[in-house]
Amino acid sequence: MNPLKSSMTRRVMLIGSIVAATLAMGCANPWADDSAKLENQDAVAAVRIKAALIAEPGLAGSAIDVEIDNGKALLTGFVESEAQSREAVRVARLQQGVSTVVNRLVVK
Repeated sequence: MNPLKSSMTRRVMLIGSIVAATLAMGCANPWADDSAKLENQDAVAAVRIKAALIAEPGLAGSAIDVEIDNGKALLTGFVESEAQSREAVRVARLQQGVSTVVNRLVVK
């Protein structure tokens, strides 16, 4: 085989591989990282709400779980009175990143 043709073939293959790799990277989903960022922000907001609920003296004896999705906080678990239920909602609403609170707390 002609050495010049062999060298040219390798160059064409290398350039083709680089172009294919560049195109593949350009087709990657640019919003995939945004989804992960939102999940992390939701997790931080949920922890912040949970910490505020634990720190609230009026909520002693309650067992409240917090889930948050795009600013919508879901409170589940048990409280000892309707007053504690209302207080939990009030505390959750005050937290940064919370736009809505869904109260699914059960009074024991």
